[in-house]
Amino acid sequence: MSIPLNTIYSYFETGDFPTQEQFQASWSSFWHKDESIPTNKVAGLDNLLQNKADKNIFETHVSNPDSHTNYLAKKDASNLNNDNVQSWKTALGVGELPENIATVDKFDEFGNISEFGNAYNKGQSNDMFMSYGDYTDSNGNILAEKIEALGITTLIESVETSISEFADHSDAYEFEDNDFIAIPVNGENYSLYIFKGGEKTDKNNYLPTGISNVTIGMVEGLQASLNNKMDKPSGNGSFFIRGLGPGPIYASISPASNYLLQWDGNDFKESNVYSNVGKLGVGTAAPAEQLHLTGRLRSKGIVLDENEEILKNQITCYNRSFYGTDSTGLRKKILMKEDLASEFLLIPEQLSDANKTDWKTKMNGGWSTGTMSVAVISPPIVDRVNKPSWITLKGSNLNLSPTNFKIELCTEDSTSLNTVVVAEIPGAQVQLYTNGIDLSFWFNFSTIPVGKYKIRLWNGVAYYLTGANTMIKVVDTITSFIPNLTWEFAEYTSGANTMTGTNSTLSYQSKPSNKSYAGGDFGIVSAGKSSQLFSATDNFYLRIGIDITTISAGFDNGNPFSVGLCNSSDLISLNDLSIVKARGNINYRNGGIALYPDLGTSAVSVWANYVGETTIMRNNGLFTIIVTINNSTSIYTKSAPSIPLSLFGAISNAPTATTASFSLLEKYIF
Repeated sequence: MSIPLNTIYSYFETGDFPTQEQFQASWSSFWHKDESIPTNKVAGLDNLLQNKADKNIFETHVSNPDSHTNYLAKKDASNLNNDNVQSWKTALGVGELPENIATVDKFDEFGNISEFGNAYNKGQSNDMFMSYGDYTDSNGNILAEKIEALGITTLIESVETSISEFADHSDAYEFEDNDFIAIPVNGENYSLYIFKGGEKTDKNNYLPTGISNVTIGMVEGLQASLNNKMDKPSGNGSFFIRGLGPGPIYASISPASNYLLQWDGNDFKESNVYSNVGKLGVGTAAPAEQLHLTGRLRSKGIVLDENEEILKNQITCYNRSFYGTDSTGLRKKILMKEDLASEFLLIPEQLSDANKTDWKTKMNGGWSTGTMSVAVISPPIVDRVNKPSWITLKGSNLNLSPTNFKIELCTEDSTSLNTVVVAEIPGAQVQLYTNGIDLSFWFNFSTIPVGKYKIRLWNGVAYYLTGANTMIKVVDTITSFIPNLTWEFAEYTSGANTMTGTNSTLSYQSKPSNKSYAGGDFGIVSAGKSSQLFSATDNFYLRIGIDITTISAGFDNGNPFSVGLCNSSDLISLNDLSIVKARGNINYRNGGIALYPDLGTSAVSVWANYVGETTIMRNNGLFTIIVTINNSTSIYTKSAPSIPLSLFGAISNAPTATTASFSLLEKYIF
């Protein structure tokens, strides 16, 4: 059913939205390209077709030779009766011709001789014969150059000097029965033989004519005829004429077998195209395929037939796609620009989780899209003083894209499903790093209330919200307090006085009187323990500086030392009493120190650098230990008993004089 155009127009007036039924009805009013239009739907078409002849009937009529035999004469006059024939004769005015009359050929309007004549005219007769004067001289002798034209014989000039030699080499000449053979006697004279037929190699089949010492001059026109001939090559083979002089200059054509022939400007020689059992090799005599090239192929285009075979290092076209096969025979699809959209969506199915993370990172400009995590917030406590306070996050996948990231402070009770944002850190206040471990920002915390805050990160792909043990605590005021500490020491030799302690520093000075210097001696020779620094319930932030001074002694020694916290109730001894610590090794060949966070296996070290620091935090029983040298950081977390803690340091023997100091830089309780 069709709908008037005005009605369709009304469906699509400005502001109107046609219904599904109206939209379908509109399109149903037109013929689709995939639908055929019935002939009865085309106005007047049936009437026009009625006025046309049926094609098959018409073609049958045209091809039938008897279609008009009642009105027209056939070419062979087979449909003419006697009355018709007489009428034609009367119309042509020929009447009845006597049977002994012949007709002469005439030319038709196209210049062709009429086929109805049965007699030759004089000119036609002369063309069929050679007159006497055409093949004889004034003395009646037959001219030499007319011998072949007369069909009498052919004169063969031999290079052999005897009829026996000629018979032996007869296969080099073309001649027939009754042909003359001219055998040279000297430079001017010849003996004539006639070949009577039979085996050409039998000298007895050549009859002497009795004419000898015949000179070229004795035969009319023979010299002129011979001058138009060329001497044949002296040997067998294939030759070409390189030039003409007193005689032809022959050059041999003898390419190597199976090579296609080429002209190099001077000779016919083999090309670099080799034929072997239906295969052509260019640059190779062992073609492996129908056409085998050893170099590059350059062409304006290559048409590939449909081919589903799989061979190594092959490019094929199959099922409307191109494929490349590697050296192992693995076939891979070659994608075109038009394939990318559909094929791109299939890529994730072929990727591992690690591949997907790497892909997302690269699609994000090389910046992290992996699962972010924050292990440490340093410092974990800040005050509300009206000033910028720097916060450092340490974790993984923190290398955020500089063009698409966010850092937000959220309430303590926020969850990933219900996040309450208190403040967003402006991008200008953020320091991004590419190592994925560090992230720093500053913020004036005087603008938000006292309390605990979680941090939410956005990397351009996903959000990450820190947990209950990684929050910033905001207080009105904060005081870095280090109490008066007392110390006790243990030494390899009592009274050597290698260690001293103050309220903020534990110092060590090696002495041979404590133990003789020795390389490879890793036993503890001095240790120090302070009075209680933290109670069992304190959540704290502690930063300790490490400084080792050593003299190069040519030892690749890894002498160990440690600094950290131990149980306040433990008795001092030459044992490693630490519960949490930073442990290090000293290299005495200007190698510097390597620092490890507690039991962590990832160290930080810088060549010839002996200065670093460690940060130890406890938050509800969870310890975080950080070691840092020149902005290189390693982190380790662990759980430990909730007990009172004291500062502890220990160092092993050394191959040379060594000085060490462990200094308290910051201490907060929160």
